[in-house]
Amino acid sequence: MSVPGRPRLVPVLGGEATVTTPDPPELVLEEGVHEHGEPPVAQFLVAPTGEVTLRALSSAVAVDGQHVQQVVLRNGDRVELPGGALAFLCDWLEDDGGRQGGEQLHPAVDVDRLDRN
Repeated sequence: MSVPGRPRLVPVLGGEATVTTPDPPELVLEEGVHEHGEPPVAQFLVAPTGEVTLRALSSAVAVDGQHVQQVVLRNGDRVELPGGALAFLCDWLEDDGGRQGGEQLHPAVDVDRLDRN
């Protein structure tokens, strides 16, 4: 069954990639529980809504540099496992309540205030 957002894990390659380096294979996550590692060091729990929760089975599991026991993954999170790092990606965007359309990033600066006398 297809999960909204097509959540997936992509291996993160270290060092430099060359033009001939193929794209790393991605693991598309379907609804249910997916164990990673042998023996398992992490579980990825995928809800029907597309939400993915990482449950650490080892103290060596970290997300974005922070050791975790359990965390809901967000697009772009770097999952660090004993066997290597994975990027968590999904196609749907989360509304973080940030800027609305038409708003400026910074307040307008009045350039006429410069006193040249």
